[in-house]
This record gives sequence, structure tokens and C-alpha cells, in this order.
Amino acid sequence: MPKVLTGRNEEPRPTASDEPSPSRAVWAWTGLAFLIVGGADVALTWFPMQFGNPEWEFGSVTAAMNGLPVPMLGLAAMIWASAEGRRKWMATLSVVVGAVLLLCILAGLVLWATGIPLALQSVPANLSVGLEKALVKTSIQEVVYPVLLVFLTVRAWRAARSRAS
Repeated sequence: MPKVLTGRNEEPRPTASDEPSPSRAVWAWTGLAFLIVGGADVALTWFPMQFGNPEWEFGSVTAAMNGLPVPMLGLAAMIWASAEGRRKWMATLSVVVGAVLLLCILAGLVLWATGIPLALQSVPANLSVGLEKALVKTSIQEVVYPVLLVFLTVRAWRAARSRAS
């Protein structure tokens, strides 16, 4: 449809897609709830703290990695809702949470890796298969979660920046 140029810089009118839909709001708040509840579960694996105890460090990192799916799903839902629903505060919160989570996972990787030799030495031969499974599972998680977090954090960063312009 042809437009008449008036020389005025007119702001585009909001469309129906600019306003948050009920489904986006549901995903946003569900994501936030998953992030809070799952994050509390992961955080509680670290209490009471016993840094310096290699068994506790190894077990806590393994338990924290096992608890990450719920907060990661919550973070992903928040990012989707913020990108689709034009919610800058949620996109910004997602960037911060994603960056903090990424740093915690990388710190946990270092802590966990230093406990592997002791774990391998201290487990009886009849239990070594269970330890080997835990090592493989946590190793996979320590690779997949950081990659996913980088992807999610970049998406959230882009969503936050697009709201700023």
C-alpha cells in the first residue's frame, strides 16, 4: 500500500504481536518458578559446606549437575517468553542468571576434576562400575550444560539489546 511521506518521524503503532499473549505470560512465570525452585534445589546440595573434603566436593558437584535440568528449562522458558513478549527485565535477568550459572558450572568442573583421582582410588572394585557411570554422566553434563548456557545467554543478550533500541 503506498504511503505519503510527511517528513515526520512517526512511531510505529503497537500491533497485537507486540503485546504479551497469555501463553507467553504462562511460559514466563512458569520459567521463573522452575528457575527459582530448581535453583534452590541445586543450591541446597552445597549446604552444609565442607570445602576441603574431597568426597563432599565430588559428591556435591555431581548432585548439582544432576539437579540442573529444572533450572535450565526454567531459564530457557524465560528467554523464550522475554524474546517473544518484549520483556526487557526478563531478558536482562536471564543474561545475568545464565552468566552466573555458567561460571558456577565451570568452577564446579575444576573442583570435580580434582576429586576424580581420589574417587577412583577409594572405591572398592565391586562399586567401580557405578562410579564409572557417574563419571561419564557428569562429564557429559559438564560439556553440554556450558554449551547450552552460552547459547541461551547469547539469545537472552540479543533479546535484551533488541528491547533497548
